[in-house]
Amino acid sequence: LRKKRVGMNERTVLSAVMSKLRFHPDILWYSRLQSGRMGGYTLNPAGTPDVVAVVNQWDGCIAILFIEVKRPGKTTLDYEQRRFVTKMESKPKILCVVINDPKQVNTYIKQAKDL
Repeated sequence: LRKKRVGMNERTVLSAVMSKLRFHPDILWYSRLQSGRMGGYTLNPAGTPDVVAVVNQWDGCIAILFIEVKRPGKTTLDYEQRRFVTKMESKPKILCVVINDPKQVNTYIKQAKDL
């Protein structure tokens, strides 16, 4: 018999995050990003976050929100993910976050609006 999983896993969190982005009025566009290789094609490089979203700011400008999704309780980034964040964190109007609970989405959208 298979043991039933209790709680959320990373896939469940990712699905909930995508749903929140889909219906949020300040998200102009979003996309799931895949890294690695598939069928002989190279996708995004290692360390690429799971999701990118374009956030409409208060003044009509935009901010970019990169989201790395982790299972609940986990926040540690691997080496490539830390390199990506380091490259982006000094840029204006770019916010890189780790989400392990879908309830965090609105908080980070607001932070991106305030950049």
